Parts: sequence; C-alpha cells; structure tokens
Amino acid sequence: MAVTRITQNATNRMYGRNFNRNLNAMTDMMNKISAQRKFVRASENPISAARALAVRKNMVRTDTQQANLNSAEGILNVAESTLREEVNDEVKDIITRIETAINTTYSQEELNIMGVELRTIADGLIKSMNIDYGDRQLFGGTNNSELAFTTSLDADGRTIVNYNGVNVNSYDVPWDFPSSDPIFTDVGYGIEYDDNGNIIPDSAMDLSLNGAELLGCGTATFKNENGDQYRLSNNVIQLVYDAAVACEQGDRDKLNAMLDGFNSAHSNLLKGITNIGIKQSSIEYAKTRLDEYEYNLSAAQLELEGMSEQDLAEAITEYSSVEAAYSAVLQMGTSVIPSSIWDFM
Repeated sequence: MAVTRITQNATNRMYGRNFNRNLNAMTDMMNKISAQRKFVRASENPISAARALAVRKNMVRTDTQQANLNSAEGILNVAESTLREEVNDEVKDIITRIETAINTTYSQEELNIMGVELRTIADGLIKSMNIDYGDRQLFGGTNNSELAFTTSLDADGRTIVNYNGVNVNSYDVPWDFPSSDPIFTDVGYGIEYDDNGNIIPDSAMDLSLNGAELLGCGTATFKNENGDQYRLSNNVIQLVYDAAVACEQGDRDKLNAMLDGFNSAHSNLLKGITNIGIKQSSIEYAKTRLDEYEYNLSAAQLELEGMSEQDLAEAITEYSSVEAAYSAVLQMGTSVIPSSIWDFM
C-alpha cells in the first residue's frame, strides 16, 4: 500500500485558506454590524439588492426634486416680496398722489414738484424690477445677461420704458417680448412630454417671471370724468413717467384719465402677485408630499437593507461564533506552521 506524504507546503496552503476564510467571514460580519446592513454585496441577496437599488434611485430623484423646490421657493419668495412690499406700495402711493392733484387746486409749481417726485418713483420701480436672483434677472423671463427694464428717450425727449430691449408699448401680449419662453422645472409631479417632445405644462412649474405681464404692456384707451379719451400705456412704470410729463404740462384732464390707467395696472399687478402666491402654495404642498414620500422610501430602504433589533442580535451572535472559530485557527497555527528551521530536522 502506497503511503502519501503530506508536505509542509500543502499544510501551509490549507491552513492559509482556512485562516483567510475565517478572517473574511469575521470582517464581513463586523462590517454588517457596524453599518447595520443585512448584506454588504449584492451577490449575498440579489432580489433585495435589486429592490434596494430601485429605492435608492427614487431617493436620488426625490433629493433632486427637493432641491428644485427649494430653489423655486426662493425665487418666488423674493419675487412676491419685491412686488408686494415695494412695487405695490409705490403704485398705491402714486394713485393717492394723482387723486390729490386732481381734486386739489395745485399751483403749476406744485405740479412741477410732483412731476419730479413721480420721475424719482419711476426710477425706483425700475431698480426694483431689475433685481437679481443668483445669476438671473428675476423679472426678465429667460434673460440672464442684461437688465430687464431700461429707459431711452424718443425724438421729443420723453422717457420710454423698454422691456428686454423693446418698448413696453410695442406689444399687447407679454409673451411677444424677447426672452419670454417658459422655464419649466420638475417640482415632484414628474415632467411629461407630448408627441413632439415638448413639455406638457401641467406636469411642471413655470418659474419664468415676465415683467411685461406683471407690470402691463401695450396701450389702451381710457376716459376722464368728462368723457375725453386718451391712448395710454398699460405699463405702470411708463404711466408714471407719462404722468410726470402731464404734471409738468399742467394737464389735469389727462391725469384724470391716467387715474383709471393706474387702477387698471394696479389690478393687473395684484393678479400677478396672486398667481405667484398660488405657485408658492403649490410648492408648499409639493414639499409636504415629497417629505412623506421620502420618509416612506427611507422606511422601505431600512426594511430591505437595514437590520432590525432582532437581525442585529442574530448578527452579533453569529459574529461571536465566527470570532471563536478565528481564534481557534490562530491557536492551531502554532502547531501547524513551523516556527524555525529546526522543525524540519
């Protein structure tokens, strides 16, 4: 009968494999316990890993939507406060001034002073409407490079208000002005596209703030209390500059007609502020809904990947067993692996 001799190299290799297997098992259990995860590699539980990956993708998408909501909220909050606290208050003050000028016997000198005051107010309104938010003109639509509202002088030396480089009286439709395309952002509804690849408006929120829409554009016919008709601007800033001219010319009849123009422009401004408020409410609702969805995703992820108290207790018990086996392997090594050359002699 042949006798097979087990060499020392074979013994060492076998011991090394057992040692590494026990060390890896102990390390894996230690990682699971420290991370409190049911598995570290997808190969350990492919089904749960696939489901967990889908949950993680939804969580990443939700984080992006939350970031979009926070950005949209910031834009709308600044726009709403600017329009309500600065522009709206100024327009109400202008209406009061013109009512006083119409119903009070002002001297021409007093009207001239009022004209100067109106020009100063108009200049302030332009500054308010040219406010920046981040790297964009807040009320410039898609215009990010130049001031949304500027002024120029016509042939008669009268001040003309321009929106994105075009006279505010040029178009009756706000979206005919340059840089008036919508700026759609995903705020949790899930953006959808039509057959032509265009975004379906109801599936996203338009964050474009068209200054011509908010302050008015084009012209309209207004009457004074005598029935005299005047073709006036619908834009509130242009009206202020024109009212300053009417004051300097002592034209109370035109100022009377302008009063209706200002009331109309003020109503349009309040409508714009209301629409912004509706968007703000939509964002608050969307944020609440996303918070709940994110909580549910976190719970699902914990169920798929995380350890419960029972799982953790079982893992600690298993780790203790693996650690004991590892210690036994270490002790065995002192007998299996020769410590010096004399063990071979």
